[in-house]
Amino acid sequence: MENLILLVSILIVTMIVIFGYYQLQIMKMNKKILEEMSELKVQVPSNPDNKLFPLDYGLEMNDEFPSVIVTDLLHSEATYPYKLSDTRENLILITGIGCQPCEEALIRLSHYDCSQIEQNIVLLSFDPPQIVHENIREKHLMLVEKISGFQLIVGEKVLDDLKVNTFPTLIRVTPNGQVMGTYSGHYQSIVNHLQFRSDFVDPHFMKGGEKDELSY
Repeated sequence: MENLILLVSILIVTMIVIFGYYQLQIMKMNKKILEEMSELKVQVPSNPDNKLFPLDYGLEMNDEFPSVIVTDLLHSEATYPYKLSDTRENLILITGIGCQPCEEALIRLSHYDCSQIEQNIVLLSFDPPQIVHENIREKHLMLVEKISGFQLIVGEKVLDDLKVNTFPTLIRVTPNGQVMGTYSGHYQSIVNHLQFRSDFVDPHFMKGGEKDELSY
């Protein structure tokens, strides 16, 4: 009987040690991700006169856009390679959940009717594990869905493949999968990349031509 009690005690202690070890590893991983997220800033272009805000890193012109694995939260969290449009130019905006410049860009984009935009808008969200408040996450995903009709989550491998190290980042890709360039994805940059149908009226301007400041 004493041997059984001793064995059970050893098993319990072993399980506690193993559990503590994995908890420590998770905490270290979350701390690393949090530190990386805190360092993410909107890239300021070296040439402020260039309103397209090209970045000096990332996929370059004429690179082939790599296969991107996404998790589709609106379809049972299915995971699959995302297929870009082969009939229209693709505007791919990579955002981080909890990134303030990303939220600003999404809020402003949500005021557009994307059916009036000539390009195919693709929104990819990086969801850092266990460090973002659920309300912030829900708001981000609701905005993404309102703009694009999808909730597509990507992991760190996709960020590495796309050479993304700041949020938000915008990548333009031709219908045949060739990269046109990598740009800052903040709103002031995105709006200069959008191509509207001829009868579209910019909702950010009032009839008198004055800028309509949006609340966010």
